[in-house]
Amino acid sequence: MAGRNESDIVRIAQLEKAIKESQFIAEESERRFDETNKKVEMFDSDLERTYDRADSAEAYENFEQNFDKLFFNFFLIFEVKFLNWKKS
Repeated sequence: MAGRNESDIVRIAQLEKAIKESQFIAEESERRFDETNKKVEMFDSDLERTYDRADSAEAYENFEQNFDKLFFNFFLIFEVKFLNWKKS
């Protein structure tokens, strides 16, 4: 009976040690998860800003192209009106 009691005490000590190690591992894993989650949020934010910049750059490029066409058309109209005015 005394031998079994000692082995139970040893087993309980081992289990308590295993519980402490498991708690430490769980806390460390949670800390790493939080750090990784923060990095993912930063990358997501950076990606969103990149998409916004790309949309802005595309919009600016479209504006430039449309402005060039508008200016060219305005110049042609002006030239035609000027030539018509000169003829009259």
